[in-house]
Amino acid sequence: MIRRLIRTILEESYQDLFNENVGDFNYNKTFSVPTEVTIIVKNTMSSTGSELEKAVELANGKAQTFNQMRKLRDFFVANKDNKSDSSWNLHGGDACYKWVERELSKFHDENLRTRQNLQKAGGAGDKKGMGVFDTTIMDPTKARF
Repeated sequence: MIRRLIRTILEESYQDLFNENVGDFNYNKTFSVPTEVTIIVKNTMSSTGSELEKAVELANGKAQTFNQMRKLRDFFVANKDNKSDSSWNLHGGDACYKWVERELSKFHDENLRTRQNLQKAGGAGDKKGMGVFDTTIMDPTKARF
């Protein structure tokens, strides 16, 4: 009975991880590429003759997932010093960098507000976690003698 319960809990946790659902947050959200970014990428592709997969996606305005946005941000952070390189513009240039930062920041702020609202609704107070958990389990004043 206990093994079945533990197995069920582990399977549900694995499914949440596999589907990229963390708590009540869905990281499968997609972000629409602004036209400014598609123009920069198309112009760079025509001048360099490149068929980089990410450039083609951005040039065609394909919506980007949360993980793709994180990878784009990682690319821009790692290549800040190489803005003159054509790969910077193949990834949308400064316009794409600003867009990625703005969208991810907005997304995380929304999730933070949701988490804070859930925390308050759980009755545990602002700094004690989500739900009605007692964080002072080892409090000696609560011990039975």
